[in-house]
Amino acid sequence: MRVDEEMLSRVEKWHGKQNDASMRAEAMRRLLKLGLGKSSDEAVHFTDGEKLLFFMMKDLYRHLKVQGEIDADFISIHDTRRTLFGG
Repeated sequence: MRVDEEMLSRVEKWHGKQNDASMRAEAMRRLLKLGLGKSSDEAVHFTDGEKLLFFMMKDLYRHLKVQGEIDADFISIHDTRRTLFGG
């Protein structure tokens, strides 16, 4: 599989945080397995309360013009469809 330098750097960073000395190929397999999930039971699911909190935080970030890790505009895209990835 070919990946660009940025993606490779992100994989290496994640790989370095793991507690074992596996090879990069194993790190890629683990990331794919995590991303795809073996089954729907392993996928991330949010409760209605968690979704509500998430959208409330989005509104606070936008109102207070917080410059942080959350991109309120990205979340707004999903808010209009009343969906949130992960459940």
